[in-house]
Amino acid sequence: MEAHYQKMLKDTENRVLKALQVQVMDKNNVRYGGFPDATGIIHAKIAIYKVAPMIACFCNPDSEYYRNELVRDRIHLGLDYITSVQHDNGLFDYVTCNFNSAPDTAFCIKKFLPFYEFLRIKKEKNDIDPEEEKILTRVEGIVKKGCRGLLEGGFHTPNHRWAIASLLMKGSVLFEDEEMKKAAQAYLNEGIDCTEDGEFSEKSAGNYNRINNDAMIMLTEATGDAVYEEYALRNLTMMLTYMEPDDSIFTANSTRFDKDHLVFPKDYYLEYLRMGIKYKREDFLGMANRIFEIVEEKHITSPDFLIFFMRYPTLRTY
Repeated sequence: MEAHYQKMLKDTENRVLKALQVQVMDKNNVRYGGFPDATGIIHAKIAIYKVAPMIACFCNPDSEYYRNELVRDRIHLGLDYITSVQHDNGLFDYVTCNFNSAPDTAFCIKKFLPFYEFLRIKKEKNDIDPEEEKILTRVEGIVKKGCRGLLEGGFHTPNHRWAIASLLMKGSVLFEDEEMKKAAQAYLNEGIDCTEDGEFSEKSAGNYNRINNDAMIMLTEATGDAVYEEYALRNLTMMLTYMEPDDSIFTANSTRFDKDHLVFPKDYYLEYLRMGIKYKREDFLGMANRIFEIVEEKHITSPDFLIFFMRYPTLRTY
């Protein structure tokens, strides 16, 4: 997967460049350090999604931004903004509609989680430099506080349950927190909304199926119980049949915003790769390769998974 890694590295560097260009640098602006989304709105989630690739490149010796002082300073500026808009209870707002939102906080924390784990492992191995450790300390504070915030509960779509439950269960392991584990189990006691064919209740092949798959994989990682991963395997098998002749995903069944939208399968890449390796599924590995062919053929950016190649180095050499 070396070629995939190199493509991701270059695309991640491009994300960093674009983030540097749009970050709010007016010290008199209350959103100083934040980033506007495509509509010009500045909020926590977009800031986390902009800071994350900066951290990946700053910590990656292969990147042109490795140990770059400007990137380092902009990371901390972004973290300043993120910290400033995290409520005392640990939750973030999705400022257009959801306030003190547990599910939106779960998606924010999910994005930062592999960065936290990557840096935490480096520290455990005594392989972390002072600048990385500063970032680790700040990211840990956001992640831990956010996981505690998920105890507040509250969701309004089916996939939110599994985003919250998986982060609570993972947090219970990382931070040795029994309260998080108990709260996660309360969600899991409802049973998983996945059919024998592998379809989740929202039927959102263009987006939320993969969100649910990520949650199921995380639940298996946190609990050691492979039963959760089975739902992801079932859905990923189904998704092999959901490809249109133009290499986009069949979305006509969806009950969510992706219905009838043109969506390419790039964000399923990591699920197919990791589950293909773990379960020796040639069809899954073939799909991972095909997804990168689609990325090249359609001239679209590769999925934002560079940190996972850093977190799990064997992916790169597989």
